[in-house]
Amino acid sequence: MFMKKYDNLYCKIFIDMQCERDELLSLIADTVNGRKTLFRTIESDCFEVDVNENEEFYSKKKDDSFLYYKFFLDVEPCSGVDEDKYIEQVSKLLQYFVSQKINIVPACDFEEELLISK
Repeated sequence: MFMKKYDNLYCKIFIDMQCERDELLSLIADTVNGRKTLFRTIESDCFEVDVNENEEFYSKKKDDSFLYYKFFLDVEPCSGVDEDKYIEQVSKLLQYFVSQKINIVPACDFEEELLISK
């Protein structure tokens, strides 16, 4: 039996990408070997990702802060997935964006475990 390290495995990821939502959905599906299940949701073996447009992106009082990135992702683990495997897969998704020079900012309880090299 595995020990749980975190009570909450939800992760919000702000992503600075200038594209349409469908393009980002396809990119994520390809990266995580996932499938589109709803108009804004990708499911993989480890997690479910909802791709949301950030209303603040369209704000007139915009600055360069990540709070104004065009998209944010809501990432939740699939039922019964191993916590370490889930964190590893979230980390791999983030590493992909970093490798493509796309700015990301994760917000979650396990940020220190995400191996993101910039």
